[in-house]
Amino acid sequence: MRNDWETPPTVEGLVVRAWIGEDGQPDVLHVQGVDVADDIGNLDRAIGDPDNPDPNRPFVLIGKAGTIARHGYTDPEKLIGKRCLIYSGGRFDSVAIEPETGEHWGLVVWCEYV
Repeated sequence: MRNDWETPPTVEGLVVRAWIGEDGQPDVLHVQGVDVADDIGNLDRAIGDPDNPDPNRPFVLIGKAGTIARHGYTDPEKLIGKRCLIYSGGRFDSVAIEPETGEHWGLVVWCEYV
């Protein structure tokens, strides 16, 4: 497990489902929480009470159409099972998805929930 990040992520998780938005539809990721901070910030739970601290309940992240594709992902199946780091808070949530190769974690920026 990584412990070298400057700012610890709100959630370290695993992508369990992904929908890449087409024709203006939003991009959606369901993330299974592995490690959850005390304050989950903007993150919404996919199931049950949003205040439930159970880390095994998946988070749902919703972003603008094309956000995932702009970062090189056009096949949702390639995202399933990837680790991701979620930084929640402020106006945007940042999601760093595990890279295909190398050690660089590219960031995908998601819109804040309404």
